[in-house]
Amino acid sequence: MLISHDHVIKEIFEQFSENSELGMTVESFTMLIERVDFEGEKPSEKELRLVYYLSLQTQVDELYHTNHLNMVLIEFKEALARLADRTI
Repeated sequence: MLISHDHVIKEIFEQFSENSELGMTVESFTMLIERVDFEGEKPSEKELRLVYYLSLQTQVDELYHTNHLNMVLIEFKEALARLADRTI
């Protein structure tokens, strides 16, 4: 499903990324997901933050680079999959 809708997911990611080179912040991710109409119970802000941070890949150098704070496209796809599955 993610493959067949890749162009839509990429466009959404770029729209909600403040700077597409840096990626999506946790605030942008939360704002995006709060706009989605979920069937059943909406995820809490705590759950959204947990999904966000669990979806980020491990970075080699977190002391001198800030790219571990922003989500890139592949991590965004993983976060969407985690939300769809709702087992984090």
